[in-house]
Amino acid sequence: MSDQASAANIEIGHRLIHAAKAGDKHTVAQILAQVPRDFWALPTALLVAATDSTVAALDVLLETGTTQKDRNEALEHAARDGQIAALKTLLRHGADPRAPDALSNAAQFNHVGAIQILLAAGADVNAGDDMALFSAAVMGAAQAAAALIAAGAGGIALALEAAQQNKNTDTVEVLQAALDRKKTSDRAPCPSRCHSVSTSWRSDYAPRCRRGPEV
Repeated sequence: MSDQASAANIEIGHRLIHAAKAGDKHTVAQILAQVPRDFWALPTALLVAATDSTVAALDVLLETGTTQKDRNEALEHAARDGQIAALKTLLRHGADPRAPDALSNAAQFNHVGAIQILLAAGADVNAGDDMALFSAAVMGAAQAAAALIAAGAGGIALALEAAQQNKNTDTVEVLQAALDRKKTSDRAPCPSRCHSVSTSWRSDYAPRCRRGPEV
């Protein structure tokens, strides 16, 4: 590629990124019609549109056939910034709600709405050794921690230690209350079916009745 062609290529890429940031879907569409599907600026434009939640431009970019990797990375950025409209758009176009950092990004920045959308779409609340809850604890994201616990997050004891070490008082209160509830639940009597069977079976089953999930 000549220096002139290279300079033109860079200029077109910058125009695409700026149009994506501005939400100018018409300019985005015009540029995309002139460049190859693997155009160098497309992933950056996608991230910019997702971060700024310029959904009109985001829709056009996603319709060009972006890669799964680029969609997932954009989802992680939108989750970090709590961009609800962008999250919904990306998920509709095939972004994976289980993208490695999506739920943790939403959690550490206390974006409860983003957490709920990702979980509803299939994100695993306990993925990565309960990383989302741990991230919320470290960052002092109390509301996010509460939302994750309500969704069944484990690793509460470890998250509590992290919140205490970081002096995140509100989050400590949320996690301590959840841990206390868990311990009370674990000490609850066995279900009635434990007492309606033979003694030998009951002696084997009863200890498991009192042993709750990992906290």
